[in-house]
Amino acid sequence: MSPFKQNHYSLSRLSLIWFTTAQMVIGLTKSESCLNILLTNDDGYETPLTNSLFEFLRDETCHNVKLVAPKGGQSGKGGAIEIFVPNLEMGNPETDIYYLESTPVTTVLFGLDIVCAEADFEPDLIISGPNEGWNQGWAAQISGTVNGAVAAMARGYPAIAVSAYQDDIKSEESVGMVTKIVNNLIETKLLRDGELILGEGEGLSVNIPILSGIDAEVNDYTFKLTKIGRGNPFGAPKYFRDLKDSNVNALAYGGYFNGKSGLGLTIPYNEAGVIQDTDPESEYNAFGPVLTNNTFVVTVSPLQSSFAADPSSNVLMTFGEKKTTKHKKSAKKAKGSKAGKRSKDSKQPVQPAN
Repeated sequence: MSPFKQNHYSLSRLSLIWFTTAQMVIGLTKSESCLNILLTNDDGYETPLTNSLFEFLRDETCHNVKLVAPKGGQSGKGGAIEIFVPNLEMGNPETDIYYLESTPVTTVLFGLDIVCAEADFEPDLIISGPNEGWNQGWAAQISGTVNGAVAAMARGYPAIAVSAYQDDIKSEESVGMVTKIVNNLIETKLLRDGELILGEGEGLSVNIPILSGIDAEVNDYTFKLTKIGRGNPFGAPKYFRDLKDSNVNALAYGGYFNGKSGLGLTIPYNEAGVIQDTDPESEYNAFGPVLTNNTFVVTVSPLQSSFAADPSSNVLMTFGEKKTTKHKKSAKKAKGSKAGKRSKDSKQPVQPAN
């Protein structure tokens, strides 16, 4: 065999080995970036935003996805659960689609403990939403969408709550754009080198601006790190002796509730007693006047699964342990201090969870 043929043969073998190795690496990377996703919401399993996202993730990506949501609308149910309420109605109308006639949090636990467990399906990520309406500021507290994500986070799962403008469900183009934005978030931000960036029990609340009537592509929308804050563009709840005094009753319902008492909404939110949101990094302020101006900012705010908070300086001074030496205590006694003795087994204050 000539040296040329021998070298050619060797190069061919090397090329084949390189190509096969490259295929294996590419296949491995693709496999690593394919997630098991549990999709849920508080609007019901048949809603267009959630179904659009489910179908896209199932048909257009390598992700494995199951949809487990309430049977009907459960908006505003927050963290409500139904303990020892037996035989809740459940259903499996289509492959990988399930519902429970219950609250969002109860439904998420049904999804984790029954649907996923029985299918040997371990979720890498829980997506709650996309919700039909923003969950900014105070609204996050009562949101079934946000609390569904928080319930999963408390179990140690990474989770995101996604919320969109409520009228965007009326347009197929807007519904499709919401889906594209969420997928773009997953592929370009949440996955890095084939790995999910969110750790155990870590979560995000995502709010997507108005899409209807906007001429834009998915890459025109940017993701901005924000804080949940207090403000909400649709005002805040306030109890009225007569709902005719609610400007939202007049604007949105044409005065339909005039003459009746009850909980209504008032705009702006601080007119309902909510503290003014002055943080420039809050979702509300990052969005800007979204009801009058176009914005291409998608807010991304960190969530935690508990109400833990760092103490203020006053609380820390009042309840934190004062480290003093015996010499200093003796000095105080010499000055006639009437301070009581500190117990020897007094404990350090419990540090809040991060």
